[in-house]
Amino acid sequence: MASLHVQFDRSVHRLRLGGHPRPRPPTKVGVSRDPGRTRRRLPDDAVGQQRRDSHGMTDFVEQDSMSISAAPLDRGQVRVRRGLIVAGAAGAALVVWALVGPIGGTDIAVQSGGSVRHIGATAVAVTGILAGLAGWGLLAAFERTMKRPRRTWTVIAAVVFVLSLAGPLGATSAGAKAGLMSMHLIVAAVLIPSLPRAGGRARRRSVS
Repeated sequence: MASLHVQFDRSVHRLRLGGHPRPRPPTKVGVSRDPGRTRRRLPDDAVGQQRRDSHGMTDFVEQDSMSISAAPLDRGQVRVRRGLIVAGAAGAALVVWALVGPIGGTDIAVQSGGSVRHIGATAVAVTGILAGLAGWGLLAAFERTMKRPRRTWTVIAAVVFVLSLAGPLGATSAGAKAGLMSMHLIVAAVLIPSLPRAGGRARRRSVS
């Protein structure tokens, strides 16, 4: 009788609270409880294959990046680049000569001893090429024998350029003097920064 009385009290208490609690719907395996975010479970072998494919692709990209970044320039490429730079310096000097001389109407001449020497296109081109070849040869020698050849070569090239400005001081006119200094300046502006960069070597970089 006591047990029946206890069960009767529990039933009355549940009815007062509003009845039995609703059972929760069963949760499906592999499906999220959030209806807006449904996720499908993949088999273990498919997940493992995706991981192997992703790791393989990452290794391939890293190896390919390492090979590209670590590839140095060969001697043929360096020679072609520096040859084009020397030719470009001589061509730039010829452009300045044409603008000052034939187009500008200035007689570009210098006094050499007791005579006057006129500066033509051939002299300008030959001087520019010789200056470029001399700088190229000195830089190549420094690269074979010095630890920091480019810095030393740049300092020497800048000093040589400043000293070369003494030549135009013997020009016969102010226009000729300005034209000759402009030629020296354009040749130096092309050769000094470009020749060292043309032989640059790509450093090895690790891809993280």
